[in-house]
Amino acid sequence: MKSLKTIQVLAKIGKVLSKIVQIFCIVGLVLCLLGLGSWILLQNADLGNIDPQLVQLDKEVTYEYVIATMICGIIALVAEIVVSTLAYRYFKHELEEGTPFRFKLADELKRLGVVTIVLSVAAFLICDIGWRIAYNYVPAVGKFPFESAGYSQVGMGIAMLIVAVICRCATEKIGETDGALTEENA
Repeated sequence: MKSLKTIQVLAKIGKVLSKIVQIFCIVGLVLCLLGLGSWILLQNADLGNIDPQLVQLDKEVTYEYVIATMICGIIALVAEIVVSTLAYRYFKHELEEGTPFRFKLADELKRLGVVTIVLSVAAFLICDIGWRIAYNYVPAVGKFPFESAGYSQVGMGIAMLIVAVICRCATEKIGETDGALTEENA
């Protein structure tokens, strides 16, 4: 039962971390939306006697680049909010059950793995394709800066799928219809 207790401690940590990630992503999303709105307002505002170069971060960082980067950030944060919400829900259910060795939890973990992979790839592709289209019409956007960042969550999703199969296999091995692991069959 020592292993099961370790799994439960890890599930508690996972629940807390997924909630923290969710909160940070929501804060980041709000800040990206505020930043996007501010940049759009700033670009369209009459600055009067203020030199427009004072509001430019760097000579190489254009208005279009900042807007495109914030839009990509918004897309990535929305995807991560969905994943962290599903992860929080999984850990909550696992802690309620007291064991990961239930068929419904294995299915939920498999679903989480698939969603993680799909949203990671989809967010990257949307940003990449959108950036390339924008670059064709507005070259000031510059080249797509996130070439290697698109598949960072795919490995995590694959790991979730593998763990889901292991949990399902262990549940079947226990021989219980609901997969309950008790002290007698541990």
